[in-house]
Amino acid sequence: MITAILIIIFLIITFVGIVPRVFLQFNLNKINKLRHYPEEFKRKFHKYQFIQLLNHIKILLVVVFFLCIAVILLTSKVLKLEMSNSSLRGEVVGINEELDISRLNYQQLLEQLPIREYPVDGIGLEILFEKKISNTEEVQKFELDFSDRIYSYFGFVKPLVTYDKENKSLIINFIDSQMDEIRKQDVRINEEKLLDELFVHSMLDEVIINFNYENQLINQNRYKRNDDYNRFELTNNKEL
Repeated sequence: MITAILIIIFLIITFVGIVPRVFLQFNLNKINKLRHYPEEFKRKFHKYQFIQLLNHIKILLVVVFFLCIAVILLTSKVLKLEMSNSSLRGEVVGINEELDISRLNYQQLLEQLPIREYPVDGIGLEILFEKKISNTEEVQKFELDFSDRIYSYFGFVKPLVTYDKENKSLIINFIDSQMDEIRKQDVRINEEKLLDELFVHSMLDEVIINFNYENQLINQNRYKRNDDYNRFELTNNKEL
């Protein structure tokens, strides 16, 4: 605020002080070009010129003084902003590090939790398939609801679900799914039960289940509907 006030004062002084001086000097130069004037006038005119020259210098010094103050204040303001930005950048880095630690601790906590046993009677997915799924908004709601229902049976990490109505395809992507052998066995059992529950719904002909860790695919199971055996049959398994 103070810096802005001083800048305004500087501009006012510059305008009020210099503009009249320029106009005055312009007129003095015009008079000085005249050749025929009395010696007495010439003497007084030169004296007046000298006085005005001193006034020019005084005004110029005042303008330079305020200009220096404005430059110093602006430089100080810029330095303070730079220090503030540097401090904020440091805080952001610290917050990101804390978030990374929190995510790591959260992931470790999830890995310690036991995988829930998939209920024999299913988890009520038929309710989702009974709902109307036609436009984009309804598809997105179905995908979110489906993810909410199954995540606790696959490691407590909500999967990214993609439903393709035209191709009758369902893709389930589990993120950060690093598991020990015991948890993997529990997940496989739940995966089979999930497929059994999904088979009764004619809206699906293909189910793809991906397990990812650190943005890399580590396992993919692709299932196709097999009406002869009344189940989804594994057609492709990719484990990296």
